[in-house]
Amino acid sequence: MTTAAGTGAGTGKQGMQAALRAVAVDAMATGVGGTLTKNAALAARAGAGAGTIQRAFDLLAEEGALEAVSRGHLGRRLTALDVGACWQAARLAPVRVLLSPGGAVEMDAVESALADDLTAVGVPHTVRHRPGGTPRLLQVAAGEHDLTVVSGGTFDGASGTLPDGALVERTLDTGTYYATDRLVVLRRAADVESGRPVHTAGIDRSSADHEALSLAEFDGGVDLVDVPFPEVPAYVADGAVDAGVWHVTRSPVPPRAAGLTALPLGRAEARAVADGLSRATLVAWAGRPENHAVLGALGLAEVGPRQAAGFAEEREVEERRAVAARAALGDRNG
Repeated sequence: MTTAAGTGAGTGKQGMQAALRAVAVDAMATGVGGTLTKNAALAARAGAGAGTIQRAFDLLAEEGALEAVSRGHLGRRLTALDVGACWQAARLAPVRVLLSPGGAVEMDAVESALADDLTAVGVPHTVRHRPGGTPRLLQVAAGEHDLTVVSGGTFDGASGTLPDGALVERTLDTGTYYATDRLVVLRRAADVESGRPVHTAGIDRSSADHEALSLAEFDGGVDLVDVPFPEVPAYVADGAVDAGVWHVTRSPVPPRAAGLTALPLGRAEARAVADGLSRATLVAWAGRPENHAVLGALGLAEVGPRQAAGFAEEREVEERRAVAARAALGDRNG
């Protein structure tokens, strides 16, 4: 992508680069169909002359980074935008993505589709991981990261406590964060078989989703014990608690092999909460205007197919384990 090379005499490389950045960022913030900021305002923003801004606009248009039509005193309307080309011309820093730790098929599908789409669009990015949707939202709202993915329920619950205008969001389809039947209640298999009631259950109050689900699933007769939600299987297996809500994740030792049983959410209230949480919501920091264009450029068409492939792979792995277990039992009995 040509940037400063070949610019007019007297503009200077720094001046042209500032102009390219101003025009490209304005186009990405405006979006196709919107009216671009006038040259005089962009010149003041970039500390460059209006002529330099026009040359930067012409250069971006020649390179296919953007197209616009003039409407006289109404200004120029953006008709086409290549986000990757604008990003490279502006020499913008990578998008800083902050996601939940891997392991759940749903989030692994979202992460891989997101990374592939950013690469295809031509936007550089980095990825870090942190548990807890609310802490991730707070870091994005503070400008420490540019983009995260949380459940729809977490975003709705936290949005009232975040600074106005700090975030822009885009919601995906139902089941993209928590697929149907992937939120379960873990119990010891022996307790279920004997009919032993639940006296204690784990709850992670640092996770808005886990707290809401646990409060809805377990009534007032159950003592709630603080448990980090990724460790619910271990706490139940060890007898520290009788039960806990769990999001099914990949594990080399499945709950069944640890003597646990995964049951559907038992109460209608909990199922209603799960439905409200199920959509993945992409949330970006509004402090970088170009993040608007990033959200719009992500197709994410592969999220559904990759989830389906992940679930199919899980079933195949489980079947192989079952076949191996039956074969070993036959050998011992033979």
